[in-house]
Amino acid sequence: MIKDKRVSEIINEILKKEMNKTIESFVQVEKVNKEITGRSLEMDYKNMVLLYPSILLEYVDNLEKNTTYNEEQGNIIKNAQKQLENWISIYESPNIVSECYEYLIQEKNKLDNDFKERTRNKGSEETLLLASAKIGGIALRNLQRENNNLEGNIEEYPYTTEELEMIDKFSEITKKQEIIEEYVEQNYSEEDEEQI
Repeated sequence: MIKDKRVSEIINEILKKEMNKTIESFVQVEKVNKEITGRSLEMDYKNMVLLYPSILLEYVDNLEKNTTYNEEQGNIIKNAQKQLENWISIYESPNIVSECYEYLIQEKNKLDNDFKERTRNKGSEETLLLASAKIGGIALRNLQRENNNLEGNIEEYPYTTEELEMIDKFSEITKKQEIIEEYVEQNYSEEDEEQI
C-alpha cells in the first residue's frame, strides 16, 4: 500500500491514462477483427482490460497470427499488442512505484526528443531543461521589471504556445519524479532502492 497521497495520485493518473489508451487500442483491434472476420466480441472493454489483460493480449496475438490483414490493419494490431504489453507491465507489476517512475522517464524522454526535433527545425536544437531555464530567467527578469527593479522592456518568450505547453508538461513530469524519489527515499532501505 502506498502511504503517500501524492504518489498514489500520480500512480492513479498513470494507470488511468494507460488504461484508456489500452481500451482505445483494443477497440481499434475489434474494428479490424470485424472488417476481417465479420465478427467482434461484445464486451465491457474496461473490465476486460482491468481483469483479464493477458487474455486480451492472447486474443490479439491470435488475431495477428491467424488472419490475413493489410498494412494499416497490421499496424493497428501491433499497436494494440504493444499497448497491452505495456499495460500489463505496469498494472500487474509487484513494484508499481518503480514501473510508474520508469513510465515518467519514458514520457519525459519522448517529450524532450519531440522538443529537440521542433527546435532543430527552427535552426537550433534545445533540450527542455535548457528551454525551461530560459523561460525561468525571462520570467524572473520580467517580474523584476514589473517591480521597477530592472530597466528595459518586457521580454517575449522565444517559443510557440505549443512549445511552452511542452515546457510546462516537462516541468510537471519532473515534479512527479521528485515526489516519487522523495517517497522512495523515505520509505525504502538502500537495498530496496537498488532493486527499485
